[in-house]
Amino acid sequence: MNISIGLILAILPIHFSVMVSPGPNSVLLLTTALSSGRKDALRAALGIAVGTLVWMVGAVFGVSVILAALPVLGLALKIAGGGYLIYLGFKLWTAEPLKPSLLGKGNGFQGKFFRRGLIANLSNPKSAAYFGSIFAAFLTDNVPSVGLAIMIALLFLMSIAWHGALATVFSAKSFRAPYVRNSQLINRISGAILTALGVKLAASAWMG
Repeated sequence: MNISIGLILAILPIHFSVMVSPGPNSVLLLTTALSSGRKDALRAALGIAVGTLVWMVGAVFGVSVILAALPVLGLALKIAGGGYLIYLGFKLWTAEPLKPSLLGKGNGFQGKFFRRGLIANLSNPKSAAYFGSIFAAFLTDNVPSVGLAIMIALLFLMSIAWHGALATVFSAKSFRAPYVRNSQLINRISGAILTALGVKLAASAWMG
């Protein structure tokens, strides 16, 4: 059990640093919170957290090894993930300006927010790089199953807490009122960021 405690203490700060760094997940969550409100943002946050859980379980079962053995799967994941980010970016770029009367009802970026959060995380190159390398490096034969389960549960709860907090904070009126006034500009900036990330991810598939 000492090994498990040491493992958890070692990975918690690393995991938190990776989680809070900006990326497609945070852009999606921020935009959803501002445009569609707290409930939809929390759904997206839960989707992101479940995506984290899927990555962790996949790392335990050696998904990184499979991807290394079958590069075509990694290639397909990058292309699909890049295409999805480009799609989300296009949806944001073409969204109509949000009127105050529609605040909380979406702005052309509606949909199944849980699914969007989940797919955004599963297609996130930062997640693939982290869980396929740094995280997987902690999964040695010396780690007991109980300790591994505790670690995964704690990191999953951490993801829910962090992304849920972001969803709650950015859906507050103090943040959303300025968003209404500048919704089209903010949407286009966010859309451009997601599109650029998508193009970069898809291009990396061809560039190796």
